[in-house]
Amino acid sequence: AEKDNFAWGEKEIGLKVDIAEVSKRAAIIAESRIDDLEKEIERQTRERDLLEIKLVEAAKEP
Repeated sequence: AEKDNFAWGEKEIGLKVDIAEVSKRAAIIAESRIDDLEKEIERQTRERDLLEIKLVEAAKEP
């Protein structure tokens, strides 16, 4: 019975380690995606600013 309990405990620890590793990988992927999206937001913001400048300049032309 002790042997079975020990084996079960080992399996449980193994599963917890696997879950922790999966969670860590998911967090890394999420952080990478966040970085990508932040860069895209910055790019889109710069593009919008340039378009606003062009619009103001075009409005000044006769």
